[in-house]
Amino acid sequence: MVLYVPRTHLEQRTPAAATQALTYMSPGRPMVPAWSAAEAVRWAYYANVFVFACVRAIAEDISALPFRAGLEIPDAGKPGRYDLNAPLARLLGPAPGGPNPSTDAETFVAWSIVQRLVTGRMAWEIETATGSDRPVALWPLVSSSLDVIPSEGRSTQWFKGFEYGRPGDKRRLQPDQVFYHHQPAADDWRQAESALQAARLDVSVAVMQDRYDYAFLMNDARPAAVVVHEAFAAKEQERAFRAQWNAEHRGVDNAGRTAFVAAQGGDGGVSGAIDVKILGLSQKDAGFIERYEAKLRAICVAIGVPMSRLMDASKRTFSNADVETTNYWRNTVLSLVRRLGSAINMQLAPRLGPHVGWFDTSGVEALQPPKWYSTEGLPQLVASGIISRNEARVELGLAPAKEAETPPPPPVSPSAPAPAPSEPRVLPVVEHRGPTPEQLEERRAKTFAANDAKTRAAERTWARSMAALFDRQGRAVVANFTSKRGRRAVAEVRADLNPDSIFDRAYWTAETRSAAESLYEMVLAQGAGTVATALGVSFDVLDAWAAEFVQLRANQLAGQVTETTYGAVKDAMASGLAEGESIPKLAERIRAVFSEASTSRATTIARTEVISAFNGSAATFAAQLGPDVVAAQEWVATRDGRTRVHHADADGQVAIIGTPFTVGGAEMAYPGDPSGPAREVVNCRCTLLLLTPEEMVERGLMATVPVATARAILYAVQGVHESEIERRVRAAVRRAA
Repeated sequence: MVLYVPRTHLEQRTPAAATQALTYMSPGRPMVPAWSAAEAVRWAYYANVFVFACVRAIAEDISALPFRAGLEIPDAGKPGRYDLNAPLARLLGPAPGGPNPSTDAETFVAWSIVQRLVTGRMAWEIETATGSDRPVALWPLVSSSLDVIPSEGRSTQWFKGFEYGRPGDKRRLQPDQVFYHHQPAADDWRQAESALQAARLDVSVAVMQDRYDYAFLMNDARPAAVVVHEAFAAKEQERAFRAQWNAEHRGVDNAGRTAFVAAQGGDGGVSGAIDVKILGLSQKDAGFIERYEAKLRAICVAIGVPMSRLMDASKRTFSNADVETTNYWRNTVLSLVRRLGSAINMQLAPRLGPHVGWFDTSGVEALQPPKWYSTEGLPQLVASGIISRNEARVELGLAPAKEAETPPPPPVSPSAPAPAPSEPRVLPVVEHRGPTPEQLEERRAKTFAANDAKTRAAERTWARSMAALFDRQGRAVVANFTSKRGRRAVAEVRADLNPDSIFDRAYWTAETRSAAESLYEMVLAQGAGTVATALGVSFDVLDAWAAEFVQLRANQLAGQVTETTYGAVKDAMASGLAEGESIPKLAERIRAVFSEASTSRATTIARTEVISAFNGSAATFAAQLGPDVVAAQEWVATRDGRTRVHHADADGQVAIIGTPFTVGGAEMAYPGDPSGPAREVVNCRCTLLLLTPEEMVERGLMATVPVATARAILYAVQGVHESEIERRVRAAVRRAA
C-alpha cells in the first residue's frame, strides 16, 4: 500500500537554481513552446491515421479503467479498498459522478490523454466552491490555446500562472485554478515533450506520402511531364509562366501535374509539334512503399502501441503472442496512468480531503500474473492434493464452496499395531527414456532429406529468376552502350567514361528488390510452413515478423547484387578502354559479364539465399513460439566429401532457441546466416533440426539450458507445481557446475 502525505506537512525551502529560466523570455510573459500544440494536432494527429489510431487506442484503454479513491493506494494489480462517495471519486469516477455537470469522466479522461500524448501536456480548469479552495468541477483546457507563464526563479513553483483563450482575448488563470500535467522535456523541465516530437520526421514523411499519393491519383496517376513548345513572344509571358510554375508545380500536393515549357524551334526540333518529356519517377521506382511502411512502424514504436492493437490480431496463434499485449500495458499504459494518478494526488487530492486516487488495473487480463497450470489440468492438481478444491474454484472465477466436515479418524484398537508413519508425498515425475543413437541419426537423416528436397526445388526457381534478371540487365546495358548516344560518349570521353551512363544502379536495385521479395516469400512459406506443420500451429506470410524478414532480406540482396554487377561492368569497361578496344569489342566484354552472371552467379545466389532464407525463416518463426513449444535448435550438416571442416565440426551442435551457434569461431543464428563470414555462408547446404521440450528432456540436455528456459521446459513436459520446478532447475544448475 502507498500512503500519500500532504506536502504541507513537509519543510519547504526555495531552490537556489533549479527554477531559474533556461531559455530567454520576457519576465512575466508566456514562454514560447518548443513543440507547437496546434501543429501537432493538425499535422500529426489528424493528418495520419496511424498516429490517430495509436493515440486513440491508449486513450480508450486508459479511460476504460475505473478511477478509484481511498485512504491508501493498493499494491500493483490489486483492487484495494475504495470509497465511491469520496469527493475525488465523484469528480473522476464512474457515473453518475463526473468532472462537471455535462461531462462523464470516461470521455473527459480520454480527451485529456489525447492532449497529453499529442502535445506532451494536458490541463483542466478547477472550479472551486464560493469562498473556498475546494474543487467542485473540472473543465477541459485545450493545450494549443493554453500559454504557460514560468516563474522567474527562486520559487517553489515552476509556473506563476497561465493564459487561456483566443489570440488577443486571453484570460489570466492563477496556478491554483489550473490542474497542469506535462512530460518534462530533456533539455528544459518546464517545456512539454511528446513522443510525436521525436517521431516528427517520420510522421511528416508519412503525411507527405499520403498527400503525394492523393495528388498522384488526382492527376491521372501519371508521372510529372514537361510539354515543350515554341518560345514565348514576350518576356512578360515568360515571367508569368515562371510565376505559374513556382506557384502551381512545387510540393507534394502538386505531384504528377503537367508543366508547359517553351523552346525555340529549328534544326528538326519542336517547331510545329509538341514534344512530351517524362521527368518524374514512378512510386515503385522511388521505393515509397517500403519507406512508408518503415515510417509507420517507427510511429508505432515512438508512441508505444503494437500493430496488433490497431489491426486484427486473430491470426496470432503462437503460445507467447500475449507477451506483446502485456508489454504494451506494462510499458506504455501503466506508466501513463501512474504519472497521471500521481499528478492528481499532488494537485487535487489534498484539496478534497484525506483520500487519494488511482486507476484500477486489477481487471486488466494482460496484467494478471502468469498461470503455472492449464484449466484442463486443474482437476488433476486437485486430485493430487497440490491445490485444494476451493483454490481451483477461485482460479476458475467461482465462489468458494462450503467444505464438508472431515470425519473423525476411526478408533484404534489397543491390540492393533500402530500405523506406520506416512511417507512424505513426492510429486509425480514423468520418466522419459532417451532415444538411441540410431534413432537420432535416423531422424536427422529424414529431416535433412525432406528439407533438401524442398530447397532444391526452390533453388531452381531462384536460379531461373536471377538468370532472367541478369539477361534483362545485359540487353539493356549493351543497348545503352551501342546506341547513338553511347557511341558518342565513348568517342568524346573515352578515357573517363562513367559506367553510370549505361547502368542505372537505382533502377536495377529496385528491380532486383521486386524480384527478390516474391522469391523470399516463397522460401519463407516453405521454411516456416515446415515448422508449423510439424508442431500443429499456423502462420501467415503477412504477419509482421514475416513481412519484416522478407523486406530486410530483399533490400540486403538487391544492394549487394547490384553493386557487384556494377563493379564488374566498371572493370570490364576500364580494361577495354585501357586496351583501346572498339565499341563492338567493349560490348562483347559487357555481354560476357552478364553471361557469367546469368549462369554461375545466378546459381550461387540461388543456392546461398534459398538455404539461408529457409533456415532463417524456420528459426525466426520458431523463436516466436516460445521455449515451451520449441526449446532448442540443432545444426545438421551435409555428410559428404564437400562439407566444410567447420560445418562438419558444428554437426550436432545444440543451441537454445534464439541464441547463436558457434561455427569456425563465428556466431551464426542458423546455417546460411548472412551476418556470418562469407566463408561459412556461401553455398552452405546445412539445415536445422528443432527440438521440443520433450526432446530436450529425453536427450538429457536440461543441464545446458538457462534457468528460465529450463523452467518453461519442465512445466511443458511434466506440468508440475512451480516450487518443484524451481527445485529441479536448481539441481540441474548444480549438476552443470
